[in-house]
Amino acid sequence: MNLLKQAALSFERLKKIKYRIVLSAGLNKPLEVIEINFYDEDLFHILGLQHLSDIDIPKSKKKLLSQILKDRITDEYLLNSEYYDDLKGYSIKHRIELSIY
Repeated sequence: MNLLKQAALSFERLKKIKYRIVLSAGLNKPLEVIEINFYDEDLFHILGLQHLSDIDIPKSKKKLLSQILKDRITDEYLLNSEYYDDLKGYSIKHRIELSIY
């Protein structure tokens, strides 16, 4: 299985989790609640795919996730971008690798 699909499957698991962080400065101090959710639209930016401007990637973020899961967009396709493995010292490939768990 290609790295991009593995990252998409990891992201699918993240979408099922809602993170809720409760902060307090002590007794009788107001609470701050931070909630973190993940949606289909987030994968595009989490993986840094917006930097691959020289290849055709679906503008619809929901369509992007679907196409990755159906193997229509793969690592091999992303290799066509000159920015995939090095964007001024920043690797999209490395970012994809880090998103797999």
